[in-house]
Order: sequence, then structure tokens, then C-alpha cells
Amino acid sequence: MKITEKEIKETEFKTYAYLSTLVSGFFGALALLNIGSFIFSLNEYLTYHNDPDDHGEKLHYVDLSEMWISVIVGIVSAVIMIFIVAYRIRKIKKLEKKLPVVIFSVLTEIFFIVVWGYIII
Repeated sequence: MKITEKEIKETEFKTYAYLSTLVSGFFGALALLNIGSFIFSLNEYLTYHNDPDDHGEKLHYVDLSEMWISVIVGIVSAVIMIFIVAYRIRKIKKLEKKLPVVIFSVLTEIFFIVVWGYIII
């Protein structure tokens, strides 16, 4: 049984597509959690304006520097994930049988977003 160069290239592209789902799932979860944290902090800040409550304590205090760091990390993570997914799409386009690879990589990416999100939290 001879292995052709074409089969080796297809195996290489499939391997990249499958392994990149792990990395893009991590960055996707990181982006979702950080942007969600920013939205929650922004809601707290706009609702309570960091004013003390009746007891003189700041129960709803939001650190603004932490809020902006969260959104910056979220945006950078989303951009990294987009670059990984775009490169993976270029690799998948070179395959003959695209459908099984696309279905498997999308399902595993969703799975890894959930798993990495749980681990990060």
C-alpha cells in the first residue's frame, strides 16, 4: 500500500483543523468570559455609579481599570480566535472531502468552548 503525497497533505490539513479547534476553543471561551465580565461590570457601574449604599459600604463597587483590562483581553482573544479560524478555513478548503472535517471541527470547537469556559471560571 503506497501513501501518496496528496494523502499526506490531506492528513496534515485534517490534523491542523482538528488541533486548531482546541486552541480556538480556548480563545473563544476567554473572549466570551471577558466580554461578559465587562458587560456585567458596566451594568453594575451604570446602575449604582459606585455610590455607597445605606450602610456606608460599597457593595456594588466596580474597579474601572479592571473593567477595561477585561474588555481589552476579550477583544484580543476574539481577534486571535478569528485569525485561527480563518487560517483553518483556508486549510479545509484544500481538502477533497470537506463536510466531515467541517462538522467535526465545529462540534469540537463548541465542546471546547464549553469545557475551557468551565475550567477558566
